[in-house]
Amino acid sequence: MKILKPVILVCALALTVIISCKKDTVQNESKKQNDIPESILSKIKSSGYSTDNVQRIGDGFLVENDILLKESDMVGSQNKLAIAKEEQYRTSAVVCGLPRTLTVRVTGFSNPNFATGTQQAIADYNALGLRLKFQYVTGSSADITISGQCLSGGILGYGGFPTGCNPYSTIVLNSCSSYFSTVCLIRKVVRHEIGHCIGFRHTDWMNRSYSCGSGGNEGTAGVGAIQIPGTPSAPDAGSWMLACANTACTGFNNNDIIALRYLFQ
Repeated sequence: MKILKPVILVCALALTVIISCKKDTVQNESKKQNDIPESILSKIKSSGYSTDNVQRIGDGFLVENDILLKESDMVGSQNKLAIAKEEQYRTSAVVCGLPRTLTVRVTGFSNPNFATGTQQAIADYNALGLRLKFQYVTGSSADITISGQCLSGGILGYGGFPTGCNPYSTIVLNSCSSYFSTVCLIRKVVRHEIGHCIGFRHTDWMNRSYSCGSGGNEGTAGVGAIQIPGTPSAPDAGSWMLACANTACTGFNNNDIIALRYLFQ
């Protein structure tokens, strides 16, 4: 997630701290965009994602501030979404093979709050009685590994979308960020990133300014995914998958629960 700092011209809502599903600019943006080949930007765009602020992370590319794509993910796009309004949204690839239990582990953090926050996020999902469950493990492998890295530029973390029936296997959180000052905030970011890993996209992907105060459409593909029935067409201020959210320690709202149960119960 990303912290929107109260800078002049940027929707500084008094003392309310806004976090965005994932990150500030990591480097000078013009330099950053120039570092990405036009051929890659074209593939990202044709796969249904925004080409704003694309960042190179290892052998992948960070899009929409918290989704890591590899070049092999871009063509034939499993991750395209239908154009719609502001309901709950899933990608065309979601975790399947239910009932199923996904293991989750934490590694690379000296602060034990990251393990505690992850355990609490897992408990939030399991409390819904879904056929998709999560189990915290301490071994050397898991279905989803949450690792810590010292990231620059205000980045809080990133994940990715499922491949086939399997979850995206990695969530990276910024172990050097002062934002993660409480278990509550860690829990909130982990819960959101797990949402991406099992197939959810930002609730307000078509208009990030709704929750972030600035920004526009993250990019749509027009094919390949479905709005989740039963969720509202109006903006949903409390959703766990909004691009930006305040720091209140809230859980899933009613529409989040409808969406999760539609896919996984």
